[in-house]
Amino acid sequence: MWTRMGISSEPEWLRGLQGEKLLHPENRPVIVIGMDTTSFEDAMNEDIKLIIVISSILFLLGMAGVVSLFWAQSHTRSRKLLSNISAISSEMINNLPEGVILTDNDLRIHYINEIAGTLLGIDAQGSIGRNSSDILSATIGSMNLSTTLKGTVLENEVEIPQKDGKTISAFVIATEVVTEDGIFVGRMYLLKDLTQIKQLQSEIQRKEKLAVIGNLAAGVAHEVRNPLSSIKGYATYFKSLFGEESENRVAAEMLVNETERLNRVITELLEISRPSDIKPKEVDIQSVFDTTLRLIQPDSNRHAKTEISLDIADDLKSFVVDPDRFVQVLVNIYINSLQAMPDGGLLSTKVVPGKDCIDITITDTGCGMSEETRKQIFNPYFTTKTTGTGLGMAIVQKIIEAHGGEISVFSEEGKGTEITLHLPKNTRPASL
Repeated sequence: MWTRMGISSEPEWLRGLQGEKLLHPENRPVIVIGMDTTSFEDAMNEDIKLIIVISSILFLLGMAGVVSLFWAQSHTRSRKLLSNISAISSEMINNLPEGVILTDNDLRIHYINEIAGTLLGIDAQGSIGRNSSDILSATIGSMNLSTTLKGTVLENEVEIPQKDGKTISAFVIATEVVTEDGIFVGRMYLLKDLTQIKQLQSEIQRKEKLAVIGNLAAGVAHEVRNPLSSIKGYATYFKSLFGEESENRVAAEMLVNETERLNRVITELLEISRPSDIKPKEVDIQSVFDTTLRLIQPDSNRHAKTEISLDIADDLKSFVVDPDRFVQVLVNIYINSLQAMPDGGLLSTKVVPGKDCIDITITDTGCGMSEETRKQIFNPYFTTKTTGTGLGMAIVQKIIEAHGGEISVFSEEGKGTEITLHLPKNTRPASL
């Protein structure tokens, strides 16, 4: 019996039972309790289902995380690879020795590199987005008409006009850019400057001409010089037989002069055809030019208004050349300049050091030359003079090349001529 707050209470199942019986070890009552577990089992089943669902969701989320991480890593690698490929492609295109032009499907300029801009004489960056017909020259733009067929590739050699009125020879390849699905996305043009190739072709042709002349000269010199010597000897003898005022003496004198002219032509012919055996050595620059100017003094005196100036850089005291052959070069150039100034003018020479060479620039204020004449002045037997042989400048070029140097000519009609000799500081004879 329990007592709470002074109130006696006992469970109903204890009522009527004696205390001794309850406490007797052998006669204690057995209590059976029954419970309905249906709701508990339902709750347990629901919990199990919930755990399975949550576990499934967590598993799927985990798998999705793993897949997402893998995809993210793959995407990052792909983007990096694409970025690297794009950078390499861009670098390759930018450093190609050819001009590259790409248009979109509206034929607007999508990409143009600096080489293409230089060839076309336009600002490459400022051309992006403009219509290709406004950028490309007519000779290149006309190639659009033939690239409308899928897979067509056009190749053509064109002349591209420049702002200064000159033209540049270029080789152009035009083609369409089409996707694997056959969708037209634009056009591509590749431009290659042919200037150097043309110069090499011209140089090869010039040397082939010299080879032919060399073979001819060997026979001519032997067959003609001996008879010329005899003719000159007899002409000199006949000249001595007549008086000073005799017409026969004048005729004999003319015969002597003509044989000397023919002999000079043969000498120049041999000069240009034989190998240039130069013997370079270090010589005083001032001395070489003083010697040359003394040699041309008689010709300069014929034109009273001719002024001659010489400017040699202070830090240039000597250079390595074959003095005799180089004086021959200077004399030929100076004589041509003086003859181009029949009414006088200024003949100036400037000698300055370059990066790896010495630049000698000879300028006159004479009649100048046309572009067509300038291109031919180094050709054997090309001359604009009635008494010239046309071999002087060809000999000049050959001697300069034998020194391992180069010669360039700039001239405008009515404005004079500028000839620049580029000589290496340490001359090594070239094999010609």
